[in-house]
Amino acid sequence: MSGRQAAGTVAAAVLANAAVQTLLLIGDPVPAVDAWFAVALALSITALVVAVAGVTAGVSGTGRGHLRAWPRVGLLGWALVLTVVTAASAVLSPPLALVPLLAAVVLLPAAAVAPGVGAAFRLAARVFRRAPVRAAFTLLGAVVLLGLAWLAALLLGFFVTGWPASLATWIVFGALGALLLHLGARLVHRAGALATA
Repeated sequence: MSGRQAAGTVAAAVLANAAVQTLLLIGDPVPAVDAWFAVALALSITALVVAVAGVTAGVSGTGRGHLRAWPRVGLLGWALVLTVVTAASAVLSPPLALVPLLAAVVLLPAAAVAPGVGAAFRLAARVFRRAPVRAAFTLLGAVVLLGLAWLAALLLGFFVTGWPASLATWIVFGALGALLLHLGARLVHRAGALATA
């Protein structure tokens, strides 16, 4: 996949997810035990997981062309597991959500290029063995970017309301997530290249 195709795929995934998440907020839904809320939750999670996997495939160079860079089923599984673990961590304690988010920065790009769970973990571990300082600075930068995302969401909540705030928030989160996954993919590709050199 060329750089232009990858960028188009990433942008399409981010914008499509932002649109779905915004449309699901029309009517100001309230969490309740009913069929509509269950359907909306399932649609929201599905859109997020597909977007995360699509962005990861785009930045990792594993897609098969513009708007058709659908990731392997394994990558969708990784995205689903990390999304659920991040959400559960955030419910338990919001700062705890940093752990799976930081793990996703390296694990998702590793899962995009390495077949199987064991190979993905080995490749992610190789990132820290081969370039520990670069990996540490990338994760430190990820913490700073996640803090900026939180600040952007806070400011958007104060100064912009309704569906425009939702759309802008999801676009900002998607863009920052794509940047983090791009940095993680660079680390993974570098570790893979060093291993074969």
